[in-house]
Amino acid sequence: MDRRLCQAHPQNADEIFDGIPTIFFGDFGQLPPVGDSPMYSDKPSAYCSALHAEGRCVFESFKQSVTLNTIYCQIGQSPEQVAFREALLRLRTYSTTSEDFELFSGHFWDYLTPDQRTEFDDVLHLLPT
Repeated sequence: MDRRLCQAHPQNADEIFDGIPTIFFGDFGQLPPVGDSPMYSDKPSAYCSALHAEGRCVFESFKQSVTLNTIYCQIGQSPEQVAFREALLRLRTYSTTSEDFELFSGHFWDYLTPDQRTEFDDVLHLLPT
């Protein structure tokens, strides 16, 4: 985004995001970028070191951060909802249990009935490659 804004407004190219006030939302618990390191990582990136370094420089220019602590997307208090929410939280920190695996494996594509599979006909599919 920084690069595109600098192309659009070259007169401000020396300023991060072209000097435009910017707000970002994200979840640091989500999966890292495919084939790269997160921009907040200080580990060198094997993917594209120049681009990673540029992104890191932009990230380090951020002056303020707000952390939200309430989970809304997996809300509910039934035993199933609580178990699923807790399993997702453990998945974020790589601390899943065998019970979590059992819970998730019940939703593996190969175990779904044909009727259950049709519920996913019109959704976005995320694949590892």
